Amino acid sequence: MPKKITNEQIYKELKAVRKDIGRLLTPEKINPATTSAIPPDFTRKLVMKKEYTLDYLWEEANKLFPCWKSDYIDFSKIKSDRSGDYVLYCRDRLEADEELKHMSADDIKEKEIETMTLSERILLEIEYFKETGNHLDIHSWTLCAGSRDSDSYVPGCGRDGSKFRVYWSSPGLANDDLRGRQVVIL
Repeated sequence: MPKKITNEQIYKELKAVRKDIGRLLTPEKINPATTSAIPPDFTRKLVMKKEYTLDYLWEEANKLFPCWKSDYIDFSKIKSDRSGDYVLYCRDRLEADEELKHMSADDIKEKEIETMTLSERILLEIEYFKETGNHLDIHSWTLCAGSRDSDSYVPGCGRDGSKFRVYWSSPGLANDDLRGRQVVIL
């Protein structure tokens, strides 16, 4: 007679899998239909954990390099398109996506393009800085169109002099230097 598995055992196993999601969710171990959705130039992998709150990531970034944000920016009021544990892929490049220049957060949303949230962008900055000792977005700013505050303003971030800076942008603002970073979520 087969051994009966309890809900508690299933929950425990799922919890262990979620804890190690970054190691398990590699393209080789995911359904081939899913990995075929990852464009070949999306080579940078980020593992997001539910524990990576904006406050936590901001504190971690401040340990590595000078950071600045306006007093008006309250991380607790920022809503993001995603939460929990997941893996995303993006282009591994210094500047925000040239393909998305002249596109506002409203344009990106209307075209249903998945782009980085603020927490994803801060994590990308941390990882890039740890790898290279340098910052991203030297000549452009990342529009974090996957995040908004309660008034629909959109955070953006990049390097301003010697500081990593987070600021607000109108959801309709579009120009050459403010661009989203497209992502594929698994």
